[in-house]
Formats: sequence, C-alpha cells, structure tokens
Amino acid sequence: SYLAGLDAVELCTFAGELCGLPSGEARQRANQVLSYVGLGDKRYLKVSTYSTGQKQRVKLAQALVHDPELLLLDEPTNGLDPEGREEMLTLIKQLPERRGCSIILSSHLLPDVEVVCQEVLVLDGGELRYNGSLEALRGQDDNRYEVEVKGRAESNQTPTEELAVRLRAKGCETKHAANRLHVTLPADADADMIFAQALEAKLQVRHLAPLKLTLEAAFLDVLADGRNNAAQGGRA
Repeated sequence: SYLAGLDAVELCTFAGELCGLPSGEARQRANQVLSYVGLGDKRYLKVSTYSTGQKQRVKLAQALVHDPELLLLDEPTNGLDPEGREEMLTLIKQLPERRGCSIILSSHLLPDVEVVCQEVLVLDGGELRYNGSLEALRGQDDNRYEVEVKGRAESNQTPTEELAVRLRAKGCETKHAANRLHVTLPADADADMIFAQALEAKLQVRHLAPLKLTLEAAFLDVLADGRNNAAQGGRA
C-alpha cells in the first residue's frame, strides 16, 4: 500500500522510521535501497505516477530499508511483464549474498520458486504436504527412474503393468504416468534391476532415464498423494 502524495524517498524513509530508525538514518538508507532496486533516478517522483513494475520495486525497497535478517515476499512479480519479472527475480535471488538476509517467498508462480528457492514447503488446505529441498521434490536426489517398455506381457496385463508388478515384488515403488512408469528403486539397487526384470518378462526397454519432474508435475503429485492419504485416513 502507498500513502497518497509521497515520493519514493519519503515513503521509504517513513517505513524506516516505523521500524525504529532515526529520521536522518532512515532517509539515508531510503536513498541507498532505492538505488539498489533501480529507482535511484526516479526516487523523487510521486509513487502514484509509477508503473506497476516500479511500484513492485519500491515495495521491495520499503522492505529492505531497515536491513532485515528475514524478508517475507508475497507474490513479488505479480502484474509484471516478462522483462520486469526477470529483473525482479534477479534482484531477489541476489539478496542473501548482497544484503545478508534470508527470504521466504510465497507464490503460485512455480517458475519463480525454481529461480529463487532452495527449500520448499507445499501447503494444501492448511495442511503441510511437503517440506524439503527443491531437488528432492523434483526427484533429482532420489533413486528414481522413468521407464517405457514394449512387447507382449506373459499375463493379461499391459507391458507396463507387468513390469510394475515385478518391480514392486523386488521392493520398488511404482507410479503410472501415461505410457511410462515412474520407479523408485530400493536404496541398494540401481537401474540394472529394471533391465533385469524387463528381460525376465521378455519386454524391450525403449526408454530409461533418471526421473526429473518439472516443479509443476512434482507439486501436483504431492497434492494428489496428500489428498489420497487423507481420504484413506478418513475411510479408516
């Protein structure tokens, strides 16, 4: 929110004073942070005349003026064009190193999360569904693979289902994804287990690669798993 009639320096100075800074120091810091966010040459213009992107930048300057240790950002790229969004994300990503603060980012724009964050919390209806690293959420540090097989199964099952049954019997976790299978191997196993089970079933492996989900796909998987578990708990 903005106070009518104030320029950016006045607005950020007021924000600093609200946080306990003396007036002179607040004004000095206001000029510094406005230069940092790229508004140094526009700092004496009325904020009401700013573009959407400039208003988002002055919001960031307000939050930085008292040199916080922890910065909470809620949809900081909302309403920005692609160029403005990229510039804002670059600023945010540099904050921990250049300003020495930690960041909590709240956003439904998952590409923003991928650019800025290392750790992720997924909330669904007030319930915590995931808490961990971004890499783990996407499967980048798990023993997970994506596999596609062709051939004729020995049973009435499809080739993918046949392989899934065999792998689960060996302690794997499996999930169907269109015509492919997502496989989580036991900790002491490697991809040779998939080849071995496909060979026993006389199936041809057409595709096998480490599973690296997009953040969107991983996010939807977490929501689906959480809701399924909640439903099963309710039925129990």
